[in-house]
Amino acid sequence: DLPQVSIAWASPITLDEAAGQQRRLTQLLRSSQHSWLSDARDVTPGLAAEEIEAMSPRGEQKSHLLAVISEGRFDSWFAGRTSPLLAAAEAAAEASDEAVEADPGESAATDTGSVGGVIERSPESARIVLFSSNDFLKDSVIGMAGVAVGSEYLNSLQLMANAVDWSLEDQGLLGIRSRGHFNRTLPAMDHSEQSFWEYLNYGLALAALGLIALLWQLRQRQRRRAFLEYA
Repeated sequence: DLPQVSIAWASPITLDEAAGQQRRLTQLLRSSQHSWLSDARDVTPGLAAEEIEAMSPRGEQKSHLLAVISEGRFDSWFAGRTSPLLAAAEAAAEASDEAVEADPGESAATDTGSVGGVIERSPESARIVLFSSNDFLKDSVIGMAGVAVGSEYLNSLQLMANAVDWSLEDQGLLGIRSRGHFNRTLPAMDHSEQSFWEYLNYGLALAALGLIALLWQLRQRQRRRAFLEYA
């Protein structure tokens, strides 16, 4: 879990509930309750008496949605339309046919084939992670965040690493693993029960050591008695 993430120059995300009914939406990140919106283009802090002047809140302060996850089927913009890539592929195919007529041997060696279809929609397992800023991963922004905290700031990079790991996970395997994760867990115990079993383990261990010592003493007596009988 990440304690916090700095999303530089973010814009709030507005969810279209009607359009998102076919998909599952999950709010991933929200700003603090003290954040506000501003249309000012100058984000440089001011100087007052040779000190950096903190920016004052403007307008209503409330939490805003900064990252969202959408899961489900996504329709392609090219569904029912002609893709411009197909026109380029047809032109390349015509040029390839002319090249085959000119030099059949060389064209056969370099022909890699072409795809002549349009993907109209994604599978039901498709996932999209939307962040409200494309600048928070820049080196300059991460460097400024590190200067502010006095050390390396890696939360934003860890966020992206987590997003990549999650996007590559198989939901079917995760479901199987999550169902069997708590199948054979022990029942919860209160402090008194834990103490009882802990002290019982100590007692059994001491009893086992005492039994071993007693058996060793008996064995030594038998050896001594046998030695005296044959002496």
